Amino acid sequence: MKYKTVVFDVDGTLFDTSQGIFSCIQFVLDSMNYPQLEADKLRKFIGPPVYDSFMAICGMSSEDANKATQLYRSSYVEKFIGFSKLYEGMDELIKELKSSGVKIGIATMKTEPQIKKLLEIFDLSDTFDSVSFAVPSGKKSKSDIINEVLDATATAPMDAVMIGDSVYDGVGARSSAVDFIAVSYGFGISSEQQLKDTGTEYVCFADSVKMISEYLS
Repeated sequence: MKYKTVVFDVDGTLFDTSQGIFSCIQFVLDSMNYPQLEADKLRKFIGPPVYDSFMAICGMSSEDANKATQLYRSSYVEKFIGFSKLYEGMDELIKELKSSGVKIGIATMKTEPQIKKLLEIFDLSDTFDSVSFAVPSGKKSKSDIINEVLDATATAPMDAVMIGDSVYDGVGARSSAVDFIAVSYGFGISSEQQLKDTGTEYVCFADSVKMISEYLS
């Protein structure tokens, strides 16, 4: 294997969480009397902190975005998280990495209750060597979260790779000085040209889990 530690994003990388996330966002907007969103705008919620998205995409004030974020987090765990599914081939890739002695971690902008519930549903609670997540205050960047995984697994940046589906993941990887595998089967990245246009550095562009496995091997 090329790396000692592989760090995964969650939404659009490990799991297809779109149905639950989109349904929960629409539930929040309806509850707060905001108009429903079209599919292209809903997709933009996956990746960045949800608070930022409520402000940028829905035009909410800081006060309303705080309320929406709190409602989203509680409702998502209670009502919508079970709509998720692992991407095809991901279970096999995880087993392959584990059997090869590679440490695997999660660096996600989900909060602790969200990611713990998700892993519990799929019987993956004890699978990852480190799971790092966002905090309710939103004061941790993607790089901060990646660095927590590196620290917990005693991994030097040069020995790790971040796998994610958004430019946001690529920015975090670069700030943490780890390699970045960009996947296009998720929600944020659709083409290599998009990466080039945004100046996002990457070592592999994968349109399937199989391509990730082939590159890591």
